[in-house]
Amino acid sequence: RHKLNLTWLQLAGVPARLDALAQNLGSEEKARLYLATLRRVTDYARARGIAVCEMLTCHLGVSPDDDASPDVARCLLHRASRKYFCWSNDVLNRRRAEQTARLLAGAGYTMAVLQSPDGGGLSDPGGWSARCQACKARWGDDRAAADAHLLSLWAEAFRKHAPGITLAALPYPADPSILLQHDHPGYVPAVGYWDALHKRLPPDLAICVRESARP
Repeated sequence: RHKLNLTWLQLAGVPARLDALAQNLGSEEKARLYLATLRRVTDYARARGIAVCEMLTCHLGVSPDDDASPDVARCLLHRASRKYFCWSNDVLNRRRAEQTARLLAGAGYTMAVLQSPDGGGLSDPGGWSARCQACKARWGDDRAAADAHLLSLWAEAFRKHAPGITLAALPYPADPSILLQHDHPGYVPAVGYWDALHKRLPPDLAICVRESARP
C-alpha cells in the first residue's frame, strides 16, 4: 500500500489577498466563506497526515487591475499570466508576499512553492531581458542575484506571517534536464545560474523541480 501525503490545492486564479478576493467574489463575507471552505479541506487533510500545497508566482501586480499604477506598470508584464514582476521594488513585493502568506496561513495550507517568472526558454529565461530600468540599474545582468533576492523576500514574509508553511523555490528553467546535455549551448549559463542561486538562497529554502523530460 502507498500513502498519499501531499496534495496540490489550487487557488485556480482566485486572488491570494483578502481585499482582492472579496472584490472578485462580490463581498468580504463571500471571501471569508471561501477561505473557511478551503480550511475545512486543509484541516481534513492535515488530520490524515496529508500536506496541502499551492504554487505561487512572486509577482507584485496583475493586469489590467494594476495597469494604472506607475510603480507596477513600469515592471515586466508576463504575457501569458498577465502578471507584473519586478526584482527591485521591495516595498510592493513585500506587501504582496505578506498578504499572500497571511491568506494561505488562514486557509490552513502547509506548503507553498515560490515561483520566479516562467517562460522564455534558455535564450531569455523568465523574460529577463524585459526587466525594468530600476532592475537593470540594481542587478545589472545578474539574474541569479535578482531571483535569490526576490525568492528570499517572499520566504521572509512567510516565515513572519505563516511560520507553519514549508517553503520551496522554483526558479526558471524548471526542467534541469539541460544538466545532462553538456554540449548544449545553454549548458554553461544554466549551470552558472543554478550554482549562483544555490549559494545565495537561505539554506532552508530548497530548490525543487517542476517537471523534467529525462531522469
